[in-house]
Amino acid sequence: MVGRRRRDLPLNPFARNAAAERQQRLNERLVERTTRNEERQEAEPSIHRVRNINGRPKTRIVINRNRNLVSPSSPALSPKHNQELINETEVIMNKILSRQIKSETKQITDLSHLSRDISELSMNIEDKRKSGLDDKLTNTIKKRERILESKGLDWSLETQKVMWVDEDLSPVNREAEIIEYEAGKFENNNYLKSFDIKSLPSPELRALNFLNKILSSPNSTTIHIGDGKLISFKNGVRIIIDSRKTVQEFLNGKNKIWAYVGPQHKSVCLSGTGKVGFDAVVAMVKFADPPTNWNEMILNMLKGDGTLCIKYQINKWQSKLFLKVKEIVEKNYLSNKKEIHSIEVYESLRTVYIGTLNDDSVKILIGKKGKNSKKVLEKIKLEFGEEWKIYIQKLV
Repeated sequence: MVGRRRRDLPLNPFARNAAAERQQRLNERLVERTTRNEERQEAEPSIHRVRNINGRPKTRIVINRNRNLVSPSSPALSPKHNQELINETEVIMNKILSRQIKSETKQITDLSHLSRDISELSMNIEDKRKSGLDDKLTNTIKKRERILESKGLDWSLETQKVMWVDEDLSPVNREAEIIEYEAGKFENNNYLKSFDIKSLPSPELRALNFLNKILSSPNSTTIHIGDGKLISFKNGVRIIIDSRKTVQEFLNGKNKIWAYVGPQHKSVCLSGTGKVGFDAVVAMVKFADPPTNWNEMILNMLKGDGTLCIKYQINKWQSKLFLKVKEIVEKNYLSNKKEIHSIEVYESLRTVYIGTLNDDSVKILIGKKGKNSKKVLEKIKLEFGEEWKIYIQKLV
């Protein structure tokens, strides 16, 4: 019996190029399959109607993860290669890490408390690690004070201007900054770990540590969402500052600040002053955080050309319905309000995005079989129209 020939089989299986032809056909099928999958993912309905046993329509929630907002990718920071700086950094880091806490054990007698015990153990190790680094930093600062005393100087603003020029002060200052980097590298969703500091110039490293302290402040509303990208919000509109791209521009001699606004992540035109890229990022975070909160005075100061203007993009996307939608969402999630980090409302898209900081919060807000998110959606549709949609996602 002669069956149907498979599409990936060559027309002549005994030909010299049969293997190559078969591989080519396999690749073509893979491309077709990928294209079909992408087309299927672009199919809209995240919310649609079905009928129950009694024939009455009911709403079913389908969370389409492919509709989540994903910020533009950010390449790793690549400072100019400086072997002398690399060697100096590696020596300091080896000295710092050589005496850190290696391990710690704890006897667990009740498996029901396993998660709690592991959490306590991790916190204990981290506390001891930071305590050890604090002691090292204290010793390094004392060493710097002895050098200043021998030179008849104090730690004034004038001295800090030459802190990276003086042959005696520069190494000890860099050591202090590396210790601070190590102490804070697990804070703010591992913000510091987004940067390889081996070739990073010392002024940038100092500004990076300062920025991390600002992000750690309880008053800061700007958060790190991965790869050095910082997100803030203005009246339900997202604003993303890309630290890695911005600092790379400054290292290349340009003063461009990389920022994106809105659900389509439109790049806007911003420029900084000075020579240190992280100082420019610090300025953006201060504009975003209270008490300024991207106010009109700040936005007018940052005014750019046409659609590249940050104020233009914010005004384009912000909705007059934001406060009303925010009220509906927060009332619905009264007992789980802490799981919500942000609420974005894009009226032109008829879409609400509820942002969280972790996947567990997403599950809580959606609820079993979409029960929680269904309630929010029904209230929003009742208030503003049937075409509205909601998406609950971890901010990335």
